[in-house]
Amino acid sequence: MQRPSLLAAALTAISCTILSACSKNHDFCDPSQQEQNFCPIVSLESIDPANPGITTAHYIIDYNETGNPLDILHFAGVYYPEFDYHFRYDQSHRLTDKILNITGYNTAMNWDRYSYPAKNIIWDSVFNYGNSGITDPRPEAGSYSLTWIYTLDKEGRIIKAQVAGSPDYTIYQYDARGNLIRSGVTYDNKINPYQTNAVWKLIFKDYSVDNPSLGVSGFPSDVLEYNFIGLPVLMQGVTGGGGGINLFDHIFYTQLKLTYACNTGQK
Repeated sequence: MQRPSLLAAALTAISCTILSACSKNHDFCDPSQQEQNFCPIVSLESIDPANPGITTAHYIIDYNETGNPLDILHFAGVYYPEFDYHFRYDQSHRLTDKILNITGYNTAMNWDRYSYPAKNIIWDSVFNYGNSGITDPRPEAGSYSLTWIYTLDKEGRIIKAQVAGSPDYTIYQYDARGNLIRSGVTYDNKINPYQTNAVWKLIFKDYSVDNPSLGVSGFPSDVLEYNFIGLPVLMQGVTGGGGGINLFDHIFYTQLKLTYACNTGQK
């Protein structure tokens, strides 16, 4: 598990918080360094307070030498099936592949291929349920499903998502603090976990600076504890017809414990 210069990165983030010198996006002091990552998430643990001592799902996150995620691997837990994620990058450290498989099986269940035809455009080509192995250089052509076209604003955030060939599209708007505007959703003034890495923002299409404080299906809610920087370390899920909501795809929870490289000094 390679996490070079994590101490320096954590100290930078601490300095930002103490000196109030960070930009509104929290994750860097210098707004020009928009791809800088800090205090990476190293594990996600789904727990059920009604059954103390039982881990429903525990995932470990590995990073490469540039600080971008390589894998999210199921480590332990009682949920089945469990899933793993694998990530690849080009020479410019841009995400090129996101591969999902059921833990213990080599076949890719879902494969996203990202390309960058223009400065403000990202293509996300989706391949589903083919015969591609997770170590193959590319997904099986016959498993192609569709391509998302993402349009970015000058800050690199997704502002429009459209399936290629479809007239329909979704517009993403942000408030003055940089949070995604969602009907009925308010935010705290702390740091959204997706802000710890540019990859999370892209694959979950969520560039929000802060954490939603009113739960909606598919989004985190009700932070119970923060660490000393202001990142959530314990989040309460909102239950409903679909069960607990999820921060990362396929990781459902009643409560979610997040561990970071700088996960000390909880408050």
